[in-house]
Order: sequence, then C-alpha cells, then structure tokens
Amino acid sequence: MSLESKVVDCGRRIARLLAVDVEVFVPTLVRERFGEHPTLARTLDDAGLIGLKTRALALAESLAGAVEVRLAEPSVWLDARPTEGPASTPLTEHPPVAATVAHVEAALDAFLQAEALASPGPVVWRLPMRFIDGENLGTLTQSFWKAVARLSKARSEEDARKAAETAEARLRRWDDA
Repeated sequence: MSLESKVVDCGRRIARLLAVDVEVFVPTLVRERFGEHPTLARTLDDAGLIGLKTRALALAESLAGAVEVRLAEPSVWLDARPTEGPASTPLTEHPPVAATVAHVEAALDAFLQAEALASPGPVVWRLPMRFIDGENLGTLTQSFWKAVARLSKARSEEDARKAAETAEARLRRWDDA
C-alpha cells in the first residue's frame, strides 16, 4: 500500500467512525437535555415526544451524512500537514476535522435551542474513545498522523531529489554549451 493510500485509508476509516458516532451522540444528548428540562417534559404529550425523538434521529442521520461528505475527498486527508508533536496529537488539529466537528456542534446547538432544550454553554462533541465496528479512533488517529509524517518526509525527499536533478541538468547544459 502506498503512503498516499495509507493516509486516505486512515482518513476514510476515521470519517466512518465519526459518522457512526454522530448517529449515537445526537439522540443521546437530546435525551439528556430532555431529562434536564422538566417543564418541557411535562408539557409535551406522547405525540410531541415522538415528534421530538423523530426530529432528533433525522438530525443525527443528516449530520452523519454531512460528516461523511465533508471528509470523503482524498484531498481532505492528503493535504494534512504533520504535527510537531507526537502521533497522539488530537484529530481536531487537522482543520477539515475541526471544521466538521464545529459544524456538528453548531447544528446540534441550533436544534436544541429551537426545541427549547438549550443549556448554558456550547454543545461539545467529544470524539469517541470506544470501539466502533471493531475500530478505535485513538489508534486510527495515531496511524493517521504517523502516515502523514511518513508521506510528508517522502514528499520532501522527492522534492530534494528533483531539485538536485534539475541543478545537475543546468550544469550539464552549461558544460555542453
């Protein structure tokens, strides 16, 4: 497997994990907020509660799809820059992932406000630290950053090799003139 393929494979697996987690995170948080708002809970009849739950599940599905779409392109992963720190650098250090997380948090916050389930402070989506479909985000994140570092090193070495060849070609041209 090429270095590029390794980076993209890690990225796609990460995107899938995040999408699966969003489908759990959204209804779980809405349920928690429902429990924290006794006045709303008393005023909602069964049909209203079913409607709220249905809307929460639809939002979860929509956001999961958005996560996969936002992180689907290979360039999202191939454009990653190695971090200065260890391979345990948080995944949110990669700007497309940070933007995706912010999108999910903002959409969920807006939903909660619209449903009268807001709480003080912003919604925070903590990325999953459990196994999902046999995969672990922490392990995948480490593999991703290591692959990014190896790819960056290989690209730098290739650039240096090409620069040296170009310089040699210029000198040969000088000598042949």
